[in-house]
Amino acid sequence: MKLKDGLKVLIMIDGDWLKKANELLGGFEDEYEATNICSENVFIVGAPRSGTTILTQALSSCFDVGYVDNLMASFWKSPIFGALLSNKLITQRTISFSSDYGQTELISDPHEFGGFWRENLNYENMEQKTDTDIDWGKLIKRLDGIYSVFNKPMIYKVFQLYWHLAEFHSLRPATKWILIERNLESNAESLLKLREKKTGSRDNWVSAKPLLSNRFDGCTNEAQVVSQVFGINQWIREQFAKISRDSWLILDYEKFVREPKNTLDEISVFLGLNVNASEHFISGIKSSDCRKPDPKTLEAIEYIKKAIG
Repeated sequence: MKLKDGLKVLIMIDGDWLKKANELLGGFEDEYEATNICSENVFIVGAPRSGTTILTQALSSCFDVGYVDNLMASFWKSPIFGALLSNKLITQRTISFSSDYGQTELISDPHEFGGFWRENLNYENMEQKTDTDIDWGKLIKRLDGIYSVFNKPMIYKVFQLYWHLAEFHSLRPATKWILIERNLESNAESLLKLREKKTGSRDNWVSAKPLLSNRFDGCTNEAQVVSQVFGINQWIREQFAKISRDSWLILDYEKFVREPKNTLDEISVFLGLNVNASEHFISGIKSSDCRKPDPKTLEAIEYIKKAIG
């Protein structure tokens, strides 16, 4: 079926039209050639609710980089088409510096591009896998194609990819990684709120789950989320140890919100990019939550530390 004929059929079909549009546009990627491209990618990593969203917004706004916006993210099976469409339609990029548990509102706001990463890393969810069949050549071709559209370093907030961080880095050794870590108690308690928001109960797992956390499925909710944060950060740090030291940077979330300008300067040196106008971001960033942690969370932290040695 030709694309124009497929679109005519699409208009007549009720249901998930965006999914059908992605299926129709999937072949576009194979026809697009990004020759002699070795994409410069910057991946923001960390546990869910650790500050990855606000850090992505900061980099997207304060540096001359490309990023996945909410429009482009709608085309997870045809990201190059989405990038071209975004560049065509969004001429004035505004970033809100706000989010609802990671979900941003404006069409030009950054998006974590979960559908794309699930599609290209062969994941159904965000649980860590020890074995998965990944077509690295296809993924790299897609990333190179996206880079060729923006023609500048690309910022991505990723989850599933950090399960394979060192392996990906060996294929693209110029890649930069930024890990942001938050106070363990605050991060864990925010994850409990995310569970309520997403599932209506604190009893259900949400977001990225490291293999370490499988040991604590039968434990308290507090112990589960503590193991989740600890396991993710530990895994990423172990992956960092396998790649060159100048390829990664670790940021502290509390310091970031307390001293945003200093943190942006640190990132600037790391990436070799100048900080653009940052006043709007700096004036809008909120102070870190200083509430006392729940005793159950503190108890869970001690339990997890003893359990993993």
